[in-house]
Amino acid sequence: MQIIDLVKEFCQRAGLGEIVFDPAQGARLTMNETTLAIEAMPDTILLTASLGPVPDGADVDLFRTLLIANFELAETGGASLALNATFDEIMVCRTILQADLPYEAFEREISIFVTIAEAWAPKLRRGSIRDDAPEGGSGLESDPDAVQIRA
Repeated sequence: MQIIDLVKEFCQRAGLGEIVFDPAQGARLTMNETTLAIEAMPDTILLTASLGPVPDGADVDLFRTLLIANFELAETGGASLALNATFDEIMVCRTILQADLPYEAFEREISIFVTIAEAWAPKLRRGSIRDDAPEGGSGLESDPDAVQIRA
């Protein structure tokens, strides 16, 4: 399916209403407390979401933790954590290969991405991103098929 068709069907199924998808600008969807940007790139779809501003007093430990989470995508479920220097905010980004992507795969990717954003954003809001998951991981390794999309 084409990205415009994927986004329209996703919004319809998730009860998000009609969405305008501009191929040059992409689209923005809000699910739960996460605003997700979807952009068409050559051969890929780019998903981005702000996790919030860099916390006051952020130090080396914050950025060290983000870099460790990015290493081999160990605690990001396939996404990357980054700093948007223009807006001084921490972002989560994920690239999806687009070639003939079936709707079900697109929906699963969106669901995983929102779960990742929702796992990291509260850590930033409370000013601590130390892993508070049970011993052995961030909790993002759970079965992605169990993730439910909530509009």
